[in-house]
Amino acid sequence: DSCQDMYKKGLLGKGRKYHGSHIFEKLLPKLVEEFDGDRDYIETTPSSAIKDELSCESLEKSQSQLVIARLGQSFTNSSYAVSSYGFEKRNYILDGNSEIYKNTLDIFPCDGNKMIYYSQLAQARTAKRFVEACRFYGKSSVVEMFNDCFDVISNSIVSFNGIAKAIYYYAKRFNSQRLVALNGQCEMFIANDTGKALTGTICCKLLTFDGQLCDKMEYPVSVLPFKCSAATRVPKQFFEMQNRRDCYIKLELVSDEKVIAENIYTLERDKYLNLPDADISYNLAKQSDNIWQLEIVSDSFAKDVFVDIGCDGVLSDNFIDVEAGCSRIITIECDEDVRSKIVIGSVN
Repeated sequence: DSCQDMYKKGLLGKGRKYHGSHIFEKLLPKLVEEFDGDRDYIETTPSSAIKDELSCESLEKSQSQLVIARLGQSFTNSSYAVSSYGFEKRNYILDGNSEIYKNTLDIFPCDGNKMIYYSQLAQARTAKRFVEACRFYGKSSVVEMFNDCFDVISNSIVSFNGIAKAIYYYAKRFNSQRLVALNGQCEMFIANDTGKALTGTICCKLLTFDGQLCDKMEYPVSVLPFKCSAATRVPKQFFEMQNRRDCYIKLELVSDEKVIAENIYTLERDKYLNLPDADISYNLAKQSDNIWQLEIVSDSFAKDVFVDIGCDGVLSDNFIDVEAGCSRIITIECDEDVRSKIVIGSVN
């Protein structure tokens, strides 16, 4: 597609004939049919296949399985599309998928049933890490530039069937106007991308997964409009605890006695953490004809809790951390009755 666009703009030279469409849409299909009649061929690139050939409303299961097999697992939001229909035979991009597996298993434990969920989190967390660093140094950033250059092979933020992936919700948080975060060097900072000066307090807590407070520090901060605060190092003892696999760091920005921004960091990669088996419960209440309020509660720290409503709908948030004894509220906009369709899971 990019070559065809360049041809239309005259960037490949004047008066030259463009043979790309003929090769990919006529010649190659005939060769595939002649030499391997059982193999399916899609004469489009990933972007045009999703944009032009397939609509989310009319996508049948067999079609979606074929698209995933042709374009790789980075284009799916659930495991059903790769569970059958000869994925192994029709998967043409083994190098790309192996890269996803390598980078995902570098963070998470080996669990084939959760591989797609883990790969989304690897994508989201990588972007989060680099965008937060860019915001500290005052540099602009585009989410897809980190998807292209680092741990993942797809810059897709919304899957082919219209469902928002983990990075969609992560991006809403790490691109918020007021951000409290670590800059990659164990230093805390505030990013204030509003037109008003910000005065408040940064509260840094070290907590165990069962909610016990191990240590705490607070310091005042003042940030000018569209600026970042100076960095303050997290106390060294926060990282030298013997039970660091049982703890996490929580940053809070408090202004006018209200928490206006927060962030959570674990001290080890997920596969090394002693995450407890969280007992996650929820309460669903209907607010209006198509608005639902979901309250999620966990008895211990639950990492990256995700909600699947089983139908088309819009969630205010997803892939969230739920602390022990605390609740999180998610608003769901959906025309269908979701009471019997909701599925909730987490890294734990």
